[in-house]
Amino acid sequence: NSAKLRKGVDEEYRKLRAMGYLETFVWLLNPVFWRLLRVTGSLKYPLARFLKRLGLLNMGFESPELLGRMPRKYPKKLSNALSKAVLGELKDLQSNLSHRKGNVALYEKLLGKRYGELPLVRYPYLMKDFVHANRVVNLLREKGYLVGDWYRPVIYPASTNIGSMKYVASSCPVAEEVSRRVVNLPTGANITREDIEKIVNLVNSVQNER
Repeated sequence: NSAKLRKGVDEEYRKLRAMGYLETFVWLLNPVFWRLLRVTGSLKYPLARFLKRLGLLNMGFESPELLGRMPRKYPKKLSNALSKAVLGELKDLQSNLSHRKGNVALYEKLLGKRYGELPLVRYPYLMKDFVHANRVVNLLREKGYLVGDWYRPVIYPASTNIGSMKYVASSCPVAEEVSRRVVNLPTGANITREDIEKIVNLVNSVQNER
């Protein structure tokens, strides 16, 4: 809200290159590809990597970023088509947040109080160890649920060059231990009360395994 800061931001914005038609088209295709990938089960990640190599899928990061560098093609001005897509999502924001709050409340009821009524993008749940966490992730993916791998490992994604990030192994032992055990349970618009009950039953059954 500062006029002084706004002037500087406007000057920097005018210097940015515009996003091209092809790049805009690829970004618009991304939600479609990800919806299709969700129903491919164990083929999801091999297919995602293949589409990434073809330049048709954005994984949320660019190769230079894995080395701690800024990608050459960023930042850019958002195209009009993508701006309209963002505005459309913002119109549904309150409905999205309300749905997520409801799902989090149900997880809280079934798994125990942890976070309160927050519209979490994922519901983080700690399993007893790495083996049990991996088993839950794999079983949920087999059943078609989108289980994010954020926070696994402690420096995400796993292909990151740790040296470039100046991270020293074992310097954050608690974070490393949590990242091995955390499972990110879905809360999105496609997740119903019935889904959460199934997910929680699966989590509890695996958690109780020896």
